[in-house]
Amino acid sequence: MNKKLMLLAFFVNFIAVAQVGIGTTSPDASAELEVVSTSKGVLIPRMIQTQRDAITSPANGLMIYQTDNTPGFYFYDGSGWVKVADGNSSLEDADWYKTVTSNPPNDINDNIYTQGNVSIGSATDPASRLYIHNPVDQSFSGLRLVSSGDDTGAIAYGLYNQSAVGDVLRFSNYYNIISGASNAPLKIIENQFYNTGTGTKTGLYNEFDLGAPEGGKIGVQNRFEGGDSFITGIKNQAPGAWSVTGTLTGIENDLDADGNGIRYGVKNTLTGAGTGAKYGTYTSIDSGAGGTHYGIYSDVQKPTGYAGYFIGRTSLGESTANRYLMPPLDGTSGQVITTDGSGNLSWIDITGDITSVTAGNGLSGGGSSGDLTINANVSNGLSILSDQIRLGGNLSQSTTINQGSYPMNFNLNASGDFSILDSGSPRFQVFDNGNVAIDGNLLYANSSFNRVGINLSSPVSTLDIGGQITIRGGAPSSGKVLTAINGTGTASWQTPATSTDHDWYELNSTLPPNNINDLIYTNGRVTIGSSTTSDGTLGIYKNDEKSIDIINTFTGSNPVGVNIEMSSDNTSKRGVYILLSGTTPSVGTTSAISTRDETNGTQNKFGIYQAFNGTNLNAANSTYGMRNWFMSSSNYAGNQYGVYNYMLSNQNGQHAGTVNSLSGTGTGAKYGSQNYISTSAGGTHYGVYSDVRKSTGYAGYFIGRSSFGTSTTNRYLLPTADGTNGQVVTTNGSGQLSFTDMPSDADWYDSSNTPPGSIGDNIYTNGNVGIGDTTPDTSLEVNGALTLTPDASIVNLTTDTTRTVGNNSVLLVSNTSGSSWELGLTDGLAIGQFLYIMATATTSSNILVLDAGNINLQTALGITSNDVLTLMWNGTQWVQISYSNN
Repeated sequence: MNKKLMLLAFFVNFIAVAQVGIGTTSPDASAELEVVSTSKGVLIPRMIQTQRDAITSPANGLMIYQTDNTPGFYFYDGSGWVKVADGNSSLEDADWYKTVTSNPPNDINDNIYTQGNVSIGSATDPASRLYIHNPVDQSFSGLRLVSSGDDTGAIAYGLYNQSAVGDVLRFSNYYNIISGASNAPLKIIENQFYNTGTGTKTGLYNEFDLGAPEGGKIGVQNRFEGGDSFITGIKNQAPGAWSVTGTLTGIENDLDADGNGIRYGVKNTLTGAGTGAKYGTYTSIDSGAGGTHYGIYSDVQKPTGYAGYFIGRTSLGESTANRYLMPPLDGTSGQVITTDGSGNLSWIDITGDITSVTAGNGLSGGGSSGDLTINANVSNGLSILSDQIRLGGNLSQSTTINQGSYPMNFNLNASGDFSILDSGSPRFQVFDNGNVAIDGNLLYANSSFNRVGINLSSPVSTLDIGGQITIRGGAPSSGKVLTAINGTGTASWQTPATSTDHDWYELNSTLPPNNINDLIYTNGRVTIGSSTTSDGTLGIYKNDEKSIDIINTFTGSNPVGVNIEMSSDNTSKRGVYILLSGTTPSVGTTSAISTRDETNGTQNKFGIYQAFNGTNLNAANSTYGMRNWFMSSSNYAGNQYGVYNYMLSNQNGQHAGTVNSLSGTGTGAKYGSQNYISTSAGGTHYGVYSDVRKSTGYAGYFIGRSSFGTSTTNRYLLPTADGTNGQVVTTNGSGQLSFTDMPSDADWYDSSNTPPGSIGDNIYTNGNVGIGDTTPDTSLEVNGALTLTPDASIVNLTTDTTRTVGNNSVLLVSNTSGSSWELGLTDGLAIGQFLYIMATATTSSNILVLDAGNINLQTALGITSNDVLTLMWNGTQWVQISYSNN
């Protein structure tokens, strides 16, 4: 009876006082319940996860200790059970430590380290400090660094490597290996500049420290250990499709450093036993390129230097057939260079002795030794122009060469004619118009008409003879004709045959031609250039530049250069058949048909024009306007193009690589362009490849129905109408696409119970949400790391202050004043909101205390550097959950 009265008195006192003290008779005024003990703690209910989840309607803030799965303190935040962060560092993840300590990190800003190797993307035991496995079908970059910001006073590096190594076999800051059998383009390092600033941009920059001058230094080294295709150490490319207005330099060397060592702008050393040609430097400038062309430009003006210094055979010339091989030896003093007519030059002695020449009224010379001296004086008939000595002016005397008692006079008159006289009579004359005369009119050559006259000064034919011709030899007699008797042109007098030559007839008759303008024909085969019978009606054998030269100057309408008409009933017909054989050189091009239009006019022009007006009665056979067949037995190592159009015209008319216009009422399918690439063919496949980057252009422009898909049964027909703004493309399941309104996403609602319509809407869902987990058991389940981000600013205490919590979960606090200040907090937004207060580095041992107005602490705290305090808002106060003193 007394125990019941005491219990009743206890509850009456509890209800009246509304505060409970266990181990103390004066609980703190701010606490509803205070437990005080120096030997015991508070033990809250312990249970397994299944028991915890079986609690009916748990109250917000209800706390238990879970003993299985992930043991620890859990509280109910109104939507699910949340584990309370452990304050004991021994329970933290010890994979990483804070630098210079053996403590696990507890701050997002901590500098951390690990002693083991780290593998990302693979469970493979890493052999390196950091191993990243990057499947190219899942990720674009194995390692991607994105740098941003702007600080003109800073030096920044996207990736910074610093190594201090001793003697090793080999060390590389970067070591890249690409293996496999891919046919795709592969690049070890690829640099792309999209920056539009005016500063210098350098793809690769090497700087060697002046403090380490010893040892060899190589900026870029390429080593090739195999390969059967083109191999290029460094390639600089500025494609013709792009326009670069600035100066382009393939390689620039600027060597200004002092020191007595040898400098090489470019040094090439070639060895190897291969039979291929080897070029130390090879330069090719297209003759059609604009500007002045310099294969090599060398400006070395030091008197003891060399603009060009060659050791070995040196060849000079405008082509491979027009070259001069410089002599291999120096020769002796006074020798001159002469050619053998095949490009080989050599030093020879000068024959004769030319001493001194002085210009007067003519030329005279004398002396037995010394150099040749010409004193030019215009008035005396000699002048100098551009290193040339010219005869000109008014010569008052002719030049006489005496050979014994036989004088020969050279007379150059004022009109430019040149004549050689014998005792005053002209024997050989060259006139300024190019005509030549020998002994008057005995032989006269007219250069303007390519005519030669004998005893005539005005020939009217290629050979015009003034007078009778007598040909002696060959037994001439009356009635005989001069006839060729062999293939070398030897002729003799022969009695003419009584029969008429019937090799050719006049057209539409059986009479032999008798006029140069007759139209003629023959029924036999004709061979030109060979005695071999031709397989065709006309065979032409030739071994120089052109086999047939057709020059048609017809001024009438519709001229035809070559007209071929075939009415044969054989199975196959070829209007023109061309077979190219032989070995082509490494330069130039080979064309089965090459056309070039240089006409001036306004009519349509066709490089090749084909008109089909026949019949094909077999539906199984096809008709091709043009067919290109690259046979599997061919051996074309370079690119192969079925049709290649290269248009450089600057005119304003429409330019089209290919235009197809199809009509006709036939029911067969019609393809403007049809491409088929076998799936077994090597390399990357492109049915159509279009590179059009002009902002107003179109890489593809289609008018009409458009269908896309990987097969004929898996295709999508694009909508025929444009739709309206905001609509999306949907399919009917049979390949037909259409524009429809954006479907409403009812997975989430905003505060008005409608699907969200803006990225800034506050949204909610009534179902469970899983991040990294497809079957969440609670309202929010995160399978992976969860990071709470602090406010962008740090509260730097210089006086007592109150901080607005708002929608923040982490608050960083700093104090550099050396005094302790009081920090107050505004109320939380919702029950269950967490707040982590993290103290950053400071010079004070006790940087802050917390205002007790709305903060319920288990005990008075003086927060110092690197401490972490966890609080939770219960609707009335911020309640301490944990405290870590680091």
